[in-house]
Amino acid sequence: MNGTEYNIYENQYSLPLGYTYAQTISSEDLAGCSALEKQEIMMSTAVIEDDVQPENVETVSSVDTSVRKIEDVSIKCKNVVMDDTCIYVEEGGKLIFTFEGMENSETYLVLDGYCVPTKESLHSIKIQIKDASGKYTVALRSPDFTYYLEKDAEVINCGYSEEGLTKITVTFKNAGTIYYDELGIYCQPMDEYPSQIAALTEDVLENVEILDNGVSGTISLTESKLLVLSIPSQSGWTAYVDGEEAELLTVNIMYMGLELAPGEHSIVLVYEMPGLKLGLAITALSVALFIILVLYGRRKRKS
Repeated sequence: MNGTEYNIYENQYSLPLGYTYAQTISSEDLAGCSALEKQEIMMSTAVIEDDVQPENVETVSSVDTSVRKIEDVSIKCKNVVMDDTCIYVEEGGKLIFTFEGMENSETYLVLDGYCVPTKESLHSIKIQIKDASGKYTVALRSPDFTYYLEKDAEVINCGYSEEGLTKITVTFKNAGTIYYDELGIYCQPMDEYPSQIAALTEDVLENVEILDNGVSGTISLTESKLLVLSIPSQSGWTAYVDGEEAELLTVNIMYMGLELAPGEHSIVLVYEMPGLKLGLAITALSVALFIILVLYGRRKRKS
């Protein structure tokens, strides 16, 4: 492309439009988990709203996770001053983390805190992460930034390593102060990842057709499951299971889901812009009223 070569990779573990879960957990029970625990839980358990109680799909209150914090971490500072709550950084300063990471794992740098750049015109401290997979830049946004997101913590994926990552270098691109409650290294073992994907894709939506205003498909189940559709949950969607209207759930924070009983099912989802019919009715009434007023005015002038 434009004289530049790019590598294209195939995701062997991609999820289809519709996949299924055999168990659920409420968003309230999930709230006490860390971001890394949440992402692992959602590989095996669907997250539903607190006021929803599936009739036939199992609901659990907790799920065991394998994510682990690396306790023995050495941090070397270069042009950086660090204490228990603050990190004072100069432009070009470095933090070098050395540790023994877990084999066959993704490694994460977790920063629970916020930053204040030295220059008031800047709204972030940019950091360059260097690990076994290469270099990349991440922006730590300050709370006064227009698009600041109030995250529980800044979770930076430092990549996968079969042998286990042992070193991460953080280089600060501009000066500032970082106030933090935690700065740690976590490892997420990937041993169960293939089997988790296999479970999610054991029963999927098949014969998918994209309609003018929706989507349809079929699914066959041997047990009650929650079908999750990779379509953002929003008003305007109506679901039909075997020709009958069914309740759409908000699943995994942002997607749509349907509780299904065992058996063969046809699924149809139809989208209609909220307020469209009302808007058309008001428009038609307004046009009719306008015509009546015009005709009335003409008759009045003639008389």
